[in-house]
Amino acid sequence: DGGTLWARVEDNGIGGATVLPGGGLDGIGNRVLAAGGTFRLDSPAGGPTSLEVSVPCAS
Repeated sequence: DGGTLWARVEDNGIGGATVLPGGGLDGIGNRVLAAGGTFRLDSPAGGPTSLEVSVPCAS
């Protein structure tokens, strides 16, 4: 087992971020999912916005 690469990024903004078709977050999500990983965006009104990704690593 090669393990899992995991990353979480959080800002101090006002929230409200969305994944729009063709946008940057959509591109990140598509690449992560294509690699067999997971992609989660949490951006409640009032913030903060957080993005979590995990990708399996090859052994």
